[in-house]
Amino acid sequence: MEQSLNLLLLGRTGAGKSASGNTILGREAFKSKKSSRSVTQDVAVESGTVDGFPVTVYDTPGLFDTEQNEKEIQQIYANVLQKCESGPCVFLLVIKADRFTEEERQTVEKIEELLGEERLEKTWILFTRADELEEENMTIEEFLDETEPLNQLVKKYDQRCHVFNNKTKKNTYQVKMLLPKILKPYLDTIEEGTEILKQNPLKRKIPKDFEPDTPVSSLSSRRIVLLGKTGFGKSASGNTILGQRQFNSVMRMNAVTSECSVAHATVSGRSVSVVDTPGFFDTQMKTEKLMTEIARSVYISSPGPHAFIIVFPVNMRFTEHEQQIPQMIEMMFGEEVLKYSIILFTHGDLLKGKCVEKLIEENCRLRDLVQQCGGRFHVFNNGDVNNRDQVNDLLQKIDTMIEQNGGGHYSNEMYEDAQKLKRKEEEQREREEEERKQQEEKQRQDEEKRRQEEIERVIKVTEAEIRAEMETKLKEDDERKQQDKQRQDEIERVIKESGEKIRAEMEAKLKKKENKKTEEEDGASSENKKDDKKETGFVKFLSKYWRHILSAALMGGLVGAGVGAGVGAGVGAGVGAGVGALVGALVGALVGGTGCFVQKRKEERKQKEEKQRQDEEKRSQEEIERVIKVTEVEKRAEMKAKLKSEQERFMVTRQREDDERKQQDKQRQDEIERVIRSQWIDSEQRL
Repeated sequence: MEQSLNLLLLGRTGAGKSASGNTILGREAFKSKKSSRSVTQDVAVESGTVDGFPVTVYDTPGLFDTEQNEKEIQQIYANVLQKCESGPCVFLLVIKADRFTEEERQTVEKIEELLGEERLEKTWILFTRADELEEENMTIEEFLDETEPLNQLVKKYDQRCHVFNNKTKKNTYQVKMLLPKILKPYLDTIEEGTEILKQNPLKRKIPKDFEPDTPVSSLSSRRIVLLGKTGFGKSASGNTILGQRQFNSVMRMNAVTSECSVAHATVSGRSVSVVDTPGFFDTQMKTEKLMTEIARSVYISSPGPHAFIIVFPVNMRFTEHEQQIPQMIEMMFGEEVLKYSIILFTHGDLLKGKCVEKLIEENCRLRDLVQQCGGRFHVFNNGDVNNRDQVNDLLQKIDTMIEQNGGGHYSNEMYEDAQKLKRKEEEQREREEEERKQQEEKQRQDEEKRRQEEIERVIKVTEAEIRAEMETKLKEDDERKQQDKQRQDEIERVIKESGEKIRAEMEAKLKKKENKKTEEEDGASSENKKDDKKETGFVKFLSKYWRHILSAALMGGLVGAGVGAGVGAGVGAGVGAGVGALVGALVGALVGGTGCFVQKRKEERKQKEEKQRQDEEKRSQEEIERVIKVTEVEKRAEMKAKLKSEQERFMVTRQREDDERKQQDKQRQDEIERVIRSQWIDSEQRL
């Protein structure tokens, strides 16, 4: 299993631990902001790669500024130390490049107490706020010289320190330069069959048994290698040193020199060879081929160069690329190479009488570059080829440098040691990269398996939920249908009861009306009876006393006849008798005819009244039927309208429930997709 380098960030709140973690990983991995209270309340862990090397960063809460008590803090640090030291581990003590206060001193002492004496050898001081130093035109070395407490602290840690500018996001070289420094102790553990790798070659000085082929007292030859970026004037400087045009030199941005070339000449009575190299960051060449070609300069100047001349224009703007050049040279040729290096500023004519030392003093980055090369620098005016004093002065500085290094030159053995270490590092990195890929593939497969299991689980849960919802919905539909049937039955019952009630009311009204009519008819009958009674009494009177009436009539006739006879003659008697008889007959006929007429009229009236009663009853019945029918229609329409309203309200409610269910299904599906997408992104980020 691949092991990553564990970096544990320690320090006071506000020192820049989280920001430094973000700078190392090259992304916003930790929450970082200015605060008097600790932003990180617990240990945060994030992993990544730096130049292909796996790194895990542990961000710890600031001491004295958290809400945890002393016991909780000790427990947190005990746990993280145990976890961090499960693999290669380096402790980074983060301190601001600022005034070293009493609180910061106490923080350092507290951290040293938590780490213990044995861990201090694996502790580096990481200074932050390099941007403020640059604004003040100050290097970290100059800052330490002015801040005695921090200077003593750095000495206590055997000069193990580095500086970060956490405000710039593109300055990756500061991280790339940190890793080789902190990885050196672990490179000592690489097993090798030869004696040469028992100690890290980057730390070794010139071997004790090394005999230089050209002692300092012998000035017969000097071998010089020119290094620098394309367009800085390497080839022109080589021509100036040799005093003749040996290298192709033109003012252009793309590289003129694509491979190493060597030229020889006698300069001031000594043999001088100059190796011109391709420019750093040449976009026309692959990086691997470019580095290989530049490294070949050591073999061309065999048995080794006396000096590496690093060329920079005096009027250049010192950018990130220029800052990387010394580190790139150091990584290619080993740490010792800068002891054999001199900074050469070209275009000296542009100074126009201004002192180059003033430029170096005003630019902290330039000053730091010169300090890395032991403070050695020189200025060339390649436009003045006949000015040999500038060349002799350079050769004199090379002689002084060689003398300071104990004599001799940079040897092929040093380069080979560096290359062996570099190959070992590359092989180790390749093995770790292969292990990392295998681990990532395994993690990817495991993640894919977990994701598939999660998808299946979510699908299963979703299906179960949908099935339960469908069953609930079917049950609700059944209940709703049952309620609809009950409601319909209730409507039919209400309509039936209403019809019966209306029928009863109409029948009661009709009966009441008939009773009233009957009473009226009974009253009329009573009157008729009275008339009949009267008529009957007259008839009875006639029938009872008709003899008397007839006798009276006859007597009347006789009397009349007698009277007539008395009045008149015998004619008068006959006429009186006849008139009496006639009058009696007429009276009898009149009375009898009147009785018959009255009886017939009575029967006709009864028949007419009976017919009217039947017609009225028929009309009443028809009116009842019509009212019942109309009432049933109205009630049915009313109930249908009510039922329709209920159905519409039910449909609206059901539609709303369906919409809510669809929305919930969509949200559930979106959540599933989000979980899957999140897991996929996490796996991609881990890959």
